[in-house]
Amino acid sequence: MAGADSGFSQVYPDFNTFSSQSFGAEKDALIYQMFGNDLAFKNAGIWIHESQNSAALGFETNLPAKSYVEYGATSSYGQRTADPDRHYYLHLHYLTGLAPNRTYHYRWVAVDERGNVLRSADKTLQTKTFAGAVMVPGALSGPPYVLDQANTRYVLTQDIFAHTRAFTIKANGVILDLNGHVVTYDQSQAFVKETTWD
Repeated sequence: MAGADSGFSQVYPDFNTFSSQSFGAEKDALIYQMFGNDLAFKNAGIWIHESQNSAALGFETNLPAKSYVEYGATSSYGQRTADPDRHYYLHLHYLTGLAPNRTYHYRWVAVDERGNVLRSADKTLQTKTFAGAVMVPGALSGPPYVLDQANTRYVLTQDIFAHTRAFTIKANGVILDLNGHVVTYDQSQAFVKETTWD
């Protein structure tokens, strides 16, 4: 974070180390008693969103696990998402760089703290195109990009880096589709008017 860090960049790594060393099924036997001894996917925790060039896949396991998604044009897959930093119950992965209007095969893979591996059955998803969508940045200038067409989907085509805000929404019914891209904002000194306190 250029010029705006103030020493906070080490907070999450420290928290992550503490969590990895202090929590988990191997540290608390009640987890196995409450949620089962064998790693399993929970059907109630499935969430999928397909976009034009990406898909977001969320799922849940009954025990803490590291996970990834294998994916590709066929059930041979060929690609996989990155490993997470520690074991979680809730898992969220992004498939990026996909072609629009294509069918992709995927499966979830989870590995619990004991090294047990669980793979889902082969599944498919379909990327999309959206009629009337506005591509961002496209012809828009910014950041901040002004999204001012009511009931319109705006689809990112690249990562966005903004010194202050990245977008200004000035209409109702706007959908901002990140399309697998990253938005980084507020990367400059805070812009705050002088204030006094009574």
